Amino acid sequence: MASGIKDFSVTFGARMVTLVLSIASQSCLAWGLGVEGRGAYAVCVLIPELLTLLFMLGCDVGVIYEVASKRQSLSQGVMHITIYGLSASAVAIVAGIVCIHLRVPIFTKAAPRELYLALTMIPLSFLAGVFAILLTSIREFVVSAVFSIIAGVLQVVLTVLFVLLLDWQIIGAILSLVVGNSLTLVGILAVMWRRYGLRLVRPDLARIRDMLHYGLRYYLGKLSNLANVELGTILLALFATKAEIGLFAVASQATGRVEMIPNTLSSVLFPRVASTPGGRPDLVAQSVRISFLVCGALLAVLTAFATPLIYVLFSPDFLGSVPLIRILVLGVLLRCASKLFVPYLSGINRPGIASFAVGAGVLVNLALVVLLLPRIGLSGAAIAMCASYVVSSAILTFTFRRLSGLSLWEIVRPRKSDWEPMRRIWDRLRGRGAAEAGPNVSIDQDRMSP
Repeated sequence: MASGIKDFSVTFGARMVTLVLSIASQSCLAWGLGVEGRGAYAVCVLIPELLTLLFMLGCDVGVIYEVASKRQSLSQGVMHITIYGLSASAVAIVAGIVCIHLRVPIFTKAAPRELYLALTMIPLSFLAGVFAILLTSIREFVVSAVFSIIAGVLQVVLTVLFVLLLDWQIIGAILSLVVGNSLTLVGILAVMWRRYGLRLVRPDLARIRDMLHYGLRYYLGKLSNLANVELGTILLALFATKAEIGLFAVASQATGRVEMIPNTLSSVLFPRVASTPGGRPDLVAQSVRISFLVCGALLAVLTAFATPLIYVLFSPDFLGSVPLIRILVLGVLLRCASKLFVPYLSGINRPGIASFAVGAGVLVNLALVVLLLPRIGLSGAAIAMCASYVVSSAILTFTFRRLSGLSLWEIVRPRKSDWEPMRRIWDRLRGRGAAEAGPNVSIDQDRMSP
């Protein structure tokens, strides 16, 4: 079995498990917090994400590229991202405290003590996330998958304990993230130390500069990407009620969970693209087609059964999110396909193009939200997000076509070979792949495979 099939199968299987765990956690939050509490919690999670993104300057992407392309060792990458991550986190936390005291509008949708606790997530969630992805940069997909499952289990257990049993409400929900990320971070570092020779190394300012230089070129893309996804929530936090924020947060998360597919493919693609001259465009194009097919099927099921799923998983109070889900699915589907062009652009050292594409989407999102939100409410925010995904996806697609030399028809045309890796992945996930794999099926080398 080709290494690409194995890596994708392991990563995808783990993310399927974490998806189920994430849904369980979100369901606990919905039943335990209610619509308004879920809205306040969404703001508490959003603020650390925004501050992290603003002050990290894309260095997480930079260190992943440096390690994946073998410009830095794992020990160097961990040392450099830790130094910068802790320094930037300190600045981000101070900025957050100032905003809380100044009563910046978005900071008024939750209680100050909830926001103060949420700020402690900045260094913990950032470093835990980066270290987990660094494992995939050295192609240790199994270990990374194990930690993703552990993190998901911790999140469910802690949410049940703090929110449902102890009834600590929003404080309990935030505390479950803080404790879960802390335990995951310690676990990853311990395994890196014992299994992969992680050691303390002397910091190299030139290496940190290289990491930041790459990250800064992708910074606009990361900034725009989060803004594009969360812009509706950000603006709702300024102009809407907590209940409306809660409904929109559930709708965007329900549709966004399907991005597990392209995210899995991206984590497997990136080290291959970054370490191969030319970036393997055929492999990327095949991954795009697979992502479109699988995500399309999942989103169709979500659309058809949105009402009973929301009713059972999130309580009847959240049924107002169903119309929003049905608006978002088209844009999310295009996003799921076009996201696979991003590891290609990043891997060939052209991250600025991805930044431009997402930035253009943000402008569309912002313009339409301002235009439609006062007129048609939450549906306007959903339409704006959908339109932004269409614009950014179009830019990524035609840029990939130009740089790769593949025609649009070559990119989108289904092939019989596209089904082969999917069948092999399914067999492997069912435990039969090792027994049935033939030596002639080497998709990672002969045909394309994630």
